[in-house]
Amino acid sequence: MASLKQTYRLVAAHYRSAFPCLCSYQQWRARWHALAGVRSALLQATTQRLNGSAAFSLLDAKPLPVCHPVRSRRVRLLREEGAWFGKTSQGWFFGFKRHVLPHMDGRMVNLVLTPARQRG
Repeated sequence: MASLKQTYRLVAAHYRSAFPCLCSYQQWRARWHALAGVRSALLQATTQRLNGSAAFSLLDAKPLPVCHPVRSRRVRLLREEGAWFGKTSQGWFFGFKRHVLPHMDGRMVNLVLTPARQRG
């Protein structure tokens, strides 16, 4: 999803039976940020390279904009976490870049979010 709010709305609209006591969006967002360390550890544990895996992998990078281009000058969302301006072949965006290292059989070996800032 493009934003945390869209993710929350998707869960609230389509998966309410799985979450009968779904908290408010503000509470959910606070809990999401409080669990950053746990999410990071879980991602690291699930993407570790397995014994006997091939040494050849491909790197995939994709922009992750956090807002529409019209709002990029005034948005404060995730600036403290490193969101910044970046450029792709399709134009400028404000957000992050996602770098994925998938294994040849499709498993994700590693994932890193970096600021979109172009460094020379």
